[in-house]
Formats: sequence, C-alpha cells, structure tokens
Amino acid sequence: MICDLFFFLQAIWLCIRASRRGGYDLIHAVEESVFIALCIRMVTGAPYLYDMDSSLSLQLTDTWRTLRFFRPLFVALERLAVRRSAAVVPVCDALAALADEAGSPHTCILRDVSLLDHPEQSLRKPSSMDRPCPEAALSVQSSLRGAAGINQADTVIVYIGNLERYQGIDLAMQGFSMIAEGHRRAHLVIIGGGTEHITAYGAVARTLPGGERIHLLGPRPVAQLHRLISEADVLISPRILGNNTPMKVYSFLHSGKPLVATAIASHTQVLTERVARLCEPTPAGFGEGLAWVLTHPAEAVQMGQRARALAEERYTFGIFRRSLLELYDRFSPEGLRDVRGEMVRDTRDCHQGCGE
Repeated sequence: MICDLFFFLQAIWLCIRASRRGGYDLIHAVEESVFIALCIRMVTGAPYLYDMDSSLSLQLTDTWRTLRFFRPLFVALERLAVRRSAAVVPVCDALAALADEAGSPHTCILRDVSLLDHPEQSLRKPSSMDRPCPEAALSVQSSLRGAAGINQADTVIVYIGNLERYQGIDLAMQGFSMIAEGHRRAHLVIIGGGTEHITAYGAVARTLPGGERIHLLGPRPVAQLHRLISEADVLISPRILGNNTPMKVYSFLHSGKPLVATAIASHTQVLTERVARLCEPTPAGFGEGLAWVLTHPAEAVQMGQRARALAEERYTFGIFRRSLLELYDRFSPEGLRDVRGEMVRDTRDCHQGCGE
C-alpha cells in the first residue's frame, strides 16, 4: 500500500504533464491500480481498461481472514471499478464471469502466455521466487540435480512458484510421500519461497516418508525459468485455492513436459486430461496423479506433446501482443465512438476478435 501511494502520486503527475498535450487516450490499469485509473477518469475523463488478474475482494479476504468483515466494502469498490471501466480484461473464464456479474460494460479475456518463447521474461510479475534467500542461495551456474545431489538416472519432479498456502505445497509433499516407497528414484524439487516458508516446509518434509528426497532449493531468478523447466522430468501445480489460472501453467504447457495439476477451476478452465494429469486436490489424489505419470512414461510423453501444441496455438507472446493491440485500437476514444451502442456482455462474442 505504501508503494501504491507513491505510484498514485506519480500517476497523477504523469496525467498533469500529459494534459498539456491533450491527455491520455486510454489507461491500462492492472490489478489494484484500477482505483488510481478510476480517480483519473473522474477528473480527466480518460477511459481505462481493467486488467483483472484476480478478484481483489476475494484475494484479500482469502489471504487475511481478519479482513472478511470488510468484504462487502471490498466487493462494492471492485464492482464500481468494473462498471466505470471501458472494458474489463480478465485472464480467465472464472474472472470473466465475475466481471460480467459485477456489471462490466464489455468483457474480453486476454489470457497469460508462456514465457518460454519470449527473451524478456520480465513480463512475468515478480514473485517470492525472485527474493534473495541466503540460506538457500544457489549459484547461477548450478543445476537442479547438482544443487540437490540427485543422480542423473533419477526422476526430478519440479514445483516452481511461491510457497503460500493456496499453492498446495503441503498437498504436494504429502502426495509425494505416499508414492515415495514405490518410486525410490523419484525426487520432489521445490523452487521459490522466502526463508520462513522454506524453514517451515523443510520441517514438515523431515517428518514424511521419503522426506529425504524432498528438496527445497529456495528462490531462483525468473531469467532462469527456461533452464529450470528444461531440467525437470515432471512439472506440478498443486494449487488448492483461487479462481485465476497460474501464469506458470502456460510455460509448463509450452515446455512439453508431463504436467500433474489439481482438478480445480483455477486449472480446469485451461487444462484438460489431454494435456495434463488432473487429480483430486487431496494428498491421495495428487499421489495417484504422480504415480500415473511415473508408471506410464509413453502416455506421459504424448500428453506433453499435446500440451506443447496447445501452447503454440493459443498461448504465445505473438498471440498476446496481437490481441492486446486490437484491444487498444478498439477502446481508444476513436474506437469507443465507432463501437458505441454495439458493446457486448457475452465474453464468447469477444474471444475470436481478441485472438482467442
């Protein structure tokens, strides 16, 4: 919030400077910056796109239970930002439904993309994977197998991301421990998280069967994402909460590696059984998903190939760029004049026009 305060002041200053040249034609507001854009619109009239990466009201109250008393206020503010936007640009179907329910004047899904085909991986939002962690610091040149002491002949199952509760790290470790005895050459490597999370999950791992083969390696720079994924034999996304699709899923698909994920809405609005092994969000269910991939290598390879083809077709940076520029053209002041009276609420009407 302190960062947002200074960001708000800088945005106001930019708008004052731009007003000398006629002001901004369109503002692209991501996440909570939509409230800054809302204030600017009230003063200058500049339209804004609401880039909805998550439901802010849901995220706040799910993360901090003490804020649940204020949920009606958060929902009301979120709905106001939605209704006053020129358009809402959610990243997935579930958020599109929320936007429409809140009164979005126009909704167009603009999904996240794989970072594996784009040289500047800075497009990805910073995460706990990027923060320094002295206790788990790794050489840029070290490999996952070298850092964890894993033999070349062993199987490496990799999780990449933050270690917040909603990511299902407990579920992944417990599921792995259930199949550890039957798959003694398998290792679970967890990348990301801060010191506190790494310490806590490390203590849990030591109590589990096969826990000596659970490796918490701490954060790595996002620039290494391609290499980290390439070293994995199996990728996992054990998320248990949330309705927005994790951005890493698109890179996981594009890698062509077998993917095991929980069968929750966060995943199933993008993933199917053709491209990932979907399993119940329980330790037993996740363990069964891991066991299937490890015992059906040929089918797992074919699944990965289908996943890569899907990513190439729908989730590349080129597709994203074309879709975004179409949105800018359509919702600039000139574009708004052209389509006024023809706005649609049905997101399906927008998918084809936005490259979906």
